[in-house]
Amino acid sequence: MEKQTKITYILFGLSILAVILRNAFYGLFKIEEGVFFYFILFFVFVLSFITSIFYNTFIYFRRGEPKDLWKIGFLGLVGLLGLIPDLSTGFFGFLGFFGFLGARYWRGGSRILIDNKQRTMNTYRKEAIKLAGTFDAVGTRIKDIERAFSFVGKKDPKILELGCGNGRDAKEIIKYTNNYLGIDVSPEMIALARTNVPGTVFKIADFEDFRFPLGLDIIFAFASLLHSDKSSVKRILEKAQVALNDGGIFYISLKFGDYKEETKIDEFGPRTFYFYTPDDIKRLAGDGFGVLYEDNQDLRGRKWFTIVLRKRSPSV
Repeated sequence: MEKQTKITYILFGLSILAVILRNAFYGLFKIEEGVFFYFILFFVFVLSFITSIFYNTFIYFRRGEPKDLWKIGFLGLVGLLGLIPDLSTGFFGFLGFFGFLGARYWRGGSRILIDNKQRTMNTYRKEAIKLAGTFDAVGTRIKDIERAFSFVGKKDPKILELGCGNGRDAKEIIKYTNNYLGIDVSPEMIALARTNVPGTVFKIADFEDFRFPLGLDIIFAFASLLHSDKSSVKRILEKAQVALNDGGIFYISLKFGDYKEETKIDEFGPRTFYFYTPDDIKRLAGDGFGVLYEDNQDLRGRKWFTIVLRKRSPSV
C-alpha cells in the first residue's frame, strides 16, 4: 500500500471514529454538546476529513490527474453533513466514508485514491500504442530467447510469457514452440499482440493473480516484474516453482539497483518501478531454484540484469 493510501485511510478512519464518539456521547447517551463535543468534532473529524480532501486534491494536481475532482468535493460535502446535530445517527458521515471507498473503485475515470499499481496499469492502457513503439525500438530479445530454449533442449516446450505487451517477443518465441501463452494486464496491449502475432494465444490477465498452468518448461518475464514489489515477486516465484516442470526455467530481466520504489512521470504518464539486484531475486527464490545464468547490461544509460533460474528437482 503506497503512502497516499495509508495516509488517507488513517485520516478517514479518524474522521469516522470522531463521528462514532460524537454520536455515542450526544446521540446515544444524550450528553449535551459542549467543550468535549467540539474538541472531538473540530480537532479530529474536521481536521482529519478536510486534510484528507485537500491532501488527495494536492496529489491529484501534482501527478497531473485533475479529473473527476467533483467526486472529492461531493464526498466532502456528504461527510460534513454528518456534523448536523439533528442527524444524530451520523448516517451521512458514514455515507461519506463508504462513498469514498466506492469512489476508490469507481469504474471508468480517475480515482480519488489510486495506488501505484493501478496508476501504472492505467498508463499501459491509455498509452498502449506509444509504449508499444518504444518496446519495438528496443528490439526483440532474440539472443535471450535462443539461450532460454537451449537450456531446455526439449521439442515443443510449454511456454508462459508474463507481461507479453504487444507481442514483440512472442513473434520470436513461437519459432521454437507451438505451445505458447502470453498474458498481459492491458487489454489494449493484448489487442495489439493479437494483431501483430495472429493465431497465437494471448490472454488478458494480471500475472500477480493469475494461476499459472502446470507443466511449464519456460516462463519469460522480460522487464515485467519491475512493476511488482518484493512481496509480489516472492509470490510469483512461488507460483512458478509449482508450475514449472523439474528443470524448467524462469527467465527474468529487471532494472538493476538497490531495492527501492520509484514513480516516474513521463510523456506516457505515471508508472512505478521497483529496482532489484540478482541477490534480491536469489533470496526471494529460495531453495526451490538454482541460478543457471546471470548477466548485467547497460541499456539507454540504465543498468539492467538478466537472471535465469532453474527449478530444482525434489532430490537436489
